[in-house]
Amino acid sequence: MFTNSPFDVCASLSANTYLPGTLGTGGVVIVDTGDAFLDRLGLTGVALIKIDVEGLELSVLKGLRETVDRERPYLIFEILVYAHLAQRAGNEAQKKHVMERRKEAALGLERFCREQDYVVYRMLSNGDLEYRRELDPGDSTDLMAMDHLALPREKAADLLAGYGYRIDMRPDQAAA
Repeated sequence: MFTNSPFDVCASLSANTYLPGTLGTGGVVIVDTGDAFLDRLGLTGVALIKIDVEGLELSVLKGLRETVDRERPYLIFEILVYAHLAQRAGNEAQKKHVMERRKEAALGLERFCREQDYVVYRMLSNGDLEYRRELDPGDSTDLMAMDHLALPREKAADLLAGYGYRIDMRPDQAAA
């Protein structure tokens, strides 16, 4: 575990999420897959999965693949921006490495959602949802627009219409 304190909201299990020296080293963490954990508890009917694990969202979703296939829950996850790191002082090679890892994480989430036939929206600070065909944040430095909502394509239009969201592109028209 890489952390600065027992209550560090940016702690991560990945050394590649932040620039070296940003986080100290913490203790040992026992990790299990979500599918195994839910099976042990006998939980079914999962409707929503919220993930915020500082760059390891794809790993979590891979560990929940059976649950996602079977239950088709709504997913909320964070995609870490990285463009702002280029402006920070520090070793250029290390910054480039972290930026590449963050981009790979975003592209991995994009592939997962596409393979599972999920439609993804960025959750904006004003409450709006912005359809996202591509999940790489690119040049974005907006630390307030990192949360995303992924909906199974077969449920998306009805859910969003029911809550009065204006949809830029209807999920059934979006290219898979």
